[in-house]
Amino acid sequence: MIAKIFLGAMLRRYITKLIPGDHLRKLLILILSICLPAIADQTVDLAFTLHSSDNIVGGSTEATVPFVLGSTLINGQVGIKECDTSGNNTWCSNNAYAPMPTSQPTWTYKKSCTGGNCVDIASAVSTPNGLLYTPYKSTYKLEGYTAQADGSYNIPARDYHFSVKLLNTLPVGVHTFPSMNIDKLIICKSTPGYGEEVCSAQTGVVSTTYLAANITITVPQSCTVNSGQTVNVDLGSASGSAFVKGGAGNSPHGFNEKTVSVPIQCQGGGAGTVAMSLHGTNATNYASNLATSNADVGVKLVDRTAGSGNNGQPIVPNDASSVSTIQLGEDGTGAATLGISPVWLGANQPAKGNYTAQSYLQLDYQ
Repeated sequence: MIAKIFLGAMLRRYITKLIPGDHLRKLLILILSICLPAIADQTVDLAFTLHSSDNIVGGSTEATVPFVLGSTLINGQVGIKECDTSGNNTWCSNNAYAPMPTSQPTWTYKKSCTGGNCVDIASAVSTPNGLLYTPYKSTYKLEGYTAQADGSYNIPARDYHFSVKLLNTLPVGVHTFPSMNIDKLIICKSTPGYGEEVCSAQTGVVSTTYLAANITITVPQSCTVNSGQTVNVDLGSASGSAFVKGGAGNSPHGFNEKTVSVPIQCQGGGAGTVAMSLHGTNATNYASNLATSNADVGVKLVDRTAGSGNNGQPIVPNDASSVSTIQLGEDGTGAATLGISPVWLGANQPAKGNYTAQSYLQLDYQ
């Protein structure tokens, strides 16, 4: 600390001999600006996984990352200013004399492409007074920060928000887009001769920082069952006495199992194997069956899919080990075959009336 004070005294005596007082003041302010700590450039990794409902033209997703501005910034005559160009080197110069604050009303996108696939990306920064969409210019006072007693501003880490929008539907796979500068943050300190509004790469700059982004989007294989439509199965009718005669845990006497084929289409095509599991409410008695709206009746599903390792065995609801394995063709299509029948749960003879059961089928790649 003593060395720094001594250097400052020597510098002042030397400059006093060469430069009039007013020029001395300007030079000392400039030296202060140069001595402020720089803010390091930063690269953020933005990784998204898109499912079929999100993988549409114009579909967008957002991410938030913290960005540390660094240590205390020394206040000037009218405060610390900043201008974020959103990577456009000319915006701050073109808007140098625009009123403070100047911000966009919403996301302003720029394009990035890889292998014929393109996305748009835009950014915004959080402040105590709300989001500032880039490009923007403002002062820390207008953004809602409070100066410390000595007039300096200690700005904590702020959240940068990013919006990524698809310009085309992405095929199945992992897509890595070229790293791109999405923000060029210029921090300006007021100096004599420049007004409160002025902040550009040529005026009173304390630091210039680039924020770049690596964008990776993964589109997993996705499948639809029965073209996304509900599979409705009518099990017909059976008398209460037929249920009892068939015995507890069994189908009604004389009932023939209903066989249903369920088509499957997987996005992106390609041969492979999927495992289909059953999910729903287990019956209270004989829990390997689905419960229905009739407390004395359950529904049994049996795997009848050709080539399945579980062929001929019940598919137990909510049991990850009880699955039907389905082979997909080169076009990504396949089908599951299910045998469906009602069963008596053994407590009381089923009352007359309709009954229903609901469940869903889940597909997982193997």
